[in-house]
Formats: sequence, structure tokens, C-alpha cells
Amino acid sequence: MNELIARYAPLLLQGLEETLYMTVFSTVLAYVFGLPLGVLVYVTKGLSAVTTRLREQGAAVSSDI
Repeated sequence: MNELIARYAPLLLQGLEETLYMTVFSTVLAYVFGLPLGVLVYVTKGLSAVTTRLREQGAAVSSDI
């Protein structure tokens, strides 16, 4: 049992370190890009021009059927 732990403990620690690194990196990246985009959407009162255009196109497509 001690041989098993001695053999695989470094691999498990390396895997844990890499997993934590990826998780923290992804979280920071999402925060850095997501927060300014969220503020931008809120300040501009959403993407009303885009959603209005999509609704118009959807109505046009629906009426063609």
C-alpha cells in the first residue's frame, strides 16, 4: 500500500495542481471579460436594437411558411 501511495502521490498532486490552475485561470478570464460586457449591456439598456431586428426577421420567416 505504501508503494502505491509513493508511486502515485506525485501524479495526483500534479493533476490537482493543474486542475486548480485551469479553474482559477478560467474564472479570472470570465470575470475580466464578463464584468465589462455585463456593465455595457446594462448601461446601454440591453441590446434592444438587435432583439427588435431579430423579432422582425422571425416574424418575416414565420409569415413565409
